[in-house]
Amino acid sequence: MNSYQTSWEDEENNRVVDFRVDYELIDEMVRIDSITPLQVAFLCPETTELNRQVGVHTEKGRAVLVRQFLACGQMSTLEDALSVQAIAPHADGRAPQSCSLPSPSVI
Repeated sequence: MNSYQTSWEDEENNRVVDFRVDYELIDEMVRIDSITPLQVAFLCPETTELNRQVGVHTEKGRAVLVRQFLACGQMSTLEDALSVQAIAPHADGRAPQSCSLPSPSVI
């Protein structure tokens, strides 16, 4: 199993959600096993500067954030990023550990 850490910039709600994705590469196909939100950074709407960060410690909180992420339509972007990283690793043979997803238009 592989792990991939990424972030989702939710501009509508002025936040950035960091999460870990556990996945497997099976016959050059990526299978996502789990998405685990790790922390949420809240941004100032006027300046986009960081106001505060909080960890995501409860199952309910994780479930809400995963549900919002899935509803925003970014899952295919995540799958594409994982496929590219898993199939075409860096020149040194290691896959990158993070990426940044585009902001969703609807949540």
